[in-house]
Amino acid sequence: MGRVVPRKERDGDGPPLELSAFRRAAWRVAVSKGLEYTTATLIVLNTIVMCVNWHLMPTRVEAVTNYINVALTIYFLVELLVKLTAFGFKRYFDDGMNIFDALVVAVSVTELVLAAIPSVSGVGPLSVLRAFRLLRVFRLARHWRELDVIIRGMLKSVTASIMLVLLMLLFLLIASLVGMQLFGYQ
Repeated sequence: MGRVVPRKERDGDGPPLELSAFRRAAWRVAVSKGLEYTTATLIVLNTIVMCVNWHLMPTRVEAVTNYINVALTIYFLVELLVKLTAFGFKRYFDDGMNIFDALVVAVSVTELVLAAIPSVSGVGPLSVLRAFRLLRVFRLARHWRELDVIIRGMLKSVTASIMLVLLMLLFLLIASLVGMQLFGYQ
């Protein structure tokens, strides 16, 4: 008679059974629709708040947007930590969108730390880091199928365009070699 192999997951949708109670609770939070919808809403809010900035903005408005940015960055950091706790490093980083999210969170935290240093605050590179955080909108592609289709189409067209450019460069190289052989020494 064959040996019975224990199942690691309950019907494929529950947390792995070998996880501790704490990690199982983190798993339930990480895969919940509530976290998903809250995160999508806060991504939109974060984008709106980042678009509110303008030159010579009143100090009070700037302070409010900074507080909101800090709060949202803390939320996204906590979300990342919950998912890391639930899924573990390997499973978390198997998903390309999670890698992208971790990179955006790292940039966000770096920007907040640098903004807190008086000698660095107000320097141009910080605005580049802030602009990089706007890429978080692409996380909405998970929830918005049409955006996902557009992004995938753009990626396919970019790879096709790269191949076309390489083909044209190869053609130019061959044409220049033929030209040198035919007319180079006259």
